[in-house]
Amino acid sequence: MPKPYLLLLRAYLLLFTFFLLNHTVFAQCPVASSCTPGNAPTSTFPFGMGIFNVSVGSGANGFSNATTGGASAGYQDYSCTQKATVLEGVSTSISVTTNPNANENVRAWLDLNNNGIFDQTTELIFSSVNAKVHTGSFTIPASAAVVKNAVLRLRVSADNFSSALPTPCSTPAYSQVEDYGITVVPNTNKPAVAFSVNNPVTCSPTVQFQNLTQNGATSYLWEFGDGTTSNAANPSHTYAATGTYTVKLKACNLNGCDSLTQTNFITYHNTSPTISSCIPTTQNYCCNYGITNVNFGNGLMVNSSANGSVGYEDFTCSKIFTVSAGKSYPITLNTGNILQDVRLYIDLNNDGAFTGPNETILQLFSQVNPVANIIMPTTTFLNVPLRMRIVSDIPGSMFNSCSGIQLGQAEDYTIKIIEPPFATFNYSAQILCDGTVSFSESSMRNPTSWFWNFGDTASGQINYSTLQHPTHTFSSAGIYNVTLKSCNSQGCDSISALINVAKNQSMNLPSVCIPGINFNRSKFAISKVQLGNIINITSDSSHTYFNYACNNFTNLTYGSNNQVSILTHHIEPILVQIWIDMNNDGVFNWSENVFMSASIYNHYGTLDFQPGTNPVRNTYLRMRVRSTGASQVPFPLACDNINVGETEDYAVMFVDPTGISENDFSNSISIHPNPSNGTFSLEIPSIFQEHFQLEVHNLIGQIVAERELKNAEPITQIDLSYLPKGVYLVRVFNHTNSAVKKVVIY
Repeated sequence: MPKPYLLLLRAYLLLFTFFLLNHTVFAQCPVASSCTPGNAPTSTFPFGMGIFNVSVGSGANGFSNATTGGASAGYQDYSCTQKATVLEGVSTSISVTTNPNANENVRAWLDLNNNGIFDQTTELIFSSVNAKVHTGSFTIPASAAVVKNAVLRLRVSADNFSSALPTPCSTPAYSQVEDYGITVVPNTNKPAVAFSVNNPVTCSPTVQFQNLTQNGATSYLWEFGDGTTSNAANPSHTYAATGTYTVKLKACNLNGCDSLTQTNFITYHNTSPTISSCIPTTQNYCCNYGITNVNFGNGLMVNSSANGSVGYEDFTCSKIFTVSAGKSYPITLNTGNILQDVRLYIDLNNDGAFTGPNETILQLFSQVNPVANIIMPTTTFLNVPLRMRIVSDIPGSMFNSCSGIQLGQAEDYTIKIIEPPFATFNYSAQILCDGTVSFSESSMRNPTSWFWNFGDTASGQINYSTLQHPTHTFSSAGIYNVTLKSCNSQGCDSISALINVAKNQSMNLPSVCIPGINFNRSKFAISKVQLGNIINITSDSSHTYFNYACNNFTNLTYGSNNQVSILTHHIEPILVQIWIDMNNDGVFNWSENVFMSASIYNHYGTLDFQPGTNPVRNTYLRMRVRSTGASQVPFPLACDNINVGETEDYAVMFVDPTGISENDFSNSISIHPNPSNGTFSLEIPSIFQEHFQLEVHNLIGQIVAERELKNAEPITQIDLSYLPKGVYLVRVFNHTNSAVKKVVIY
């Protein structure tokens, strides 16, 4: 081949190679932009503005460009070197870091049709205002108009937050513009359905749905739970009635369909307070002022929120709670660990303002995360949604419920104030020893239903009652926690009280009167009663009457000197009287008064029986001990009401004297229980343990049982249950000693 032809061929090969190389480079870069933004004036650089990092996506398909020049570097084009690959219809993350010292506004556009021109509206894929770090996401729609498998130009523009918002071709006043590359890849997956609403609990019937479906759906079918549907991508739907609704979305594309059902997703109610006459605004938020959490009533209502950076927030639709008038509730506020002034208002007269009497409920000044207790006021608007407003601001701020907030914010909630019953009850003094107690409900605020729990689970179903004034027979003696729950249309209230129940089936005393006491004065109470086997210390003066007869009783020998000792206040002169129902008819006659003493502290003497008195024998009789002021004239009778003092009942049994009596050794032996059903334990001292004899005598001295015991234990079980009911004398003796003890068999 001639040399000129070789030279020509070589030239063609070089040109072709150059073409291929350039074609390869240009294929990896986006189409050039029709405009190139200018650089901010150098005089503004000390402000520290600019773009310092841009990240799109993650991993091998994303990029993160940590540039360092900021505004001083001016416009930068990284579109050929810093690129990301995104899938159409799938959300991709984006983050832009700007000036660390002052907030900036950021916008990003993508040349979707690859024509070198940014449409300011349709190709805007990301926007952030007034921040230092701008984070979010974007989704490239599945559309034929979007160029696939080619590098598209991404433009990121930033400027000072007080400047005009950037446009695709504008020159920043203080900051910077940077370009990057993004390749959109077709999606071969079926949709992945997701959706949300701003407020799933709403007071407005119209709800705006936000479609979050990924992978480029081309058709939609919404079912709103009320029988209606929509084919819109982001529909707005109006519910005709309040209620809770289940929402379903089905989305499809050429690759298939997907659906999502969210059960009970939307709750529409109309429990809203009166519209506020004013909306307080934050003048110039700064420095983390505001409210980030409210805890009312230890969990009754808890709400976390943004601080004052978002300004006023209205939670009246989603945060609704109920309180009782007159009750105290704790409140805890999180105010960002900095000193703030806080005020809480309630629109008690429901007029939309907070200027009515007593509507400023709480004021706390210069506190960090304040904690307080609020006593809920009474209002004529009961069980009505009322607006509660909490305002927090810099200490010393002159704010009110409507204006003057400098750096903090206001938040509104819905509160209902109700007046449920104020539960109280009384119970009868226990006159008898059968364990039966009568209860009387005395709740305020007109309850309409009642529920009693007597705390007596052993009694089975009768442990509960829905009567207003029930009577309950307790299964055994003891202390029971009795609870009453009273309810009306406004709600319920409960109260509990400990009831000391005495019960002794062997004690059969008739009912008697219960005297009243006008004033409960502890210094006029009885502190100790001692008579025979009765030794009862009664330091508790909370009861003006108590029946101790069921567990405190003794035998008395008729005609003997039965000595009694009553202790009262160690300074105050007290009148003490004792009656015994001699004929066991449930009535205390004046002739049955057997003791009277006006003294200080110790009232000591002998029971004095009126001439001709003939008490019932071998049967327990009620004995009444009363105290009152020594100056009371005339002396009160056993059933008279008195101003001050206390009444206590006991039981005594009179037995006739016998031919055998207790001696000096009577206290050396012990019989328990006594009284008993005839089976009891006999405890003897060591002087009788080797060898002793036991005799049982009736009241006329006859021996009705006897037994000889050798090498006996200190405690011996005796069975006399075969003997008739009555009083007996047990005699224990050996060749040197003898002891006699009374025993009652019932």
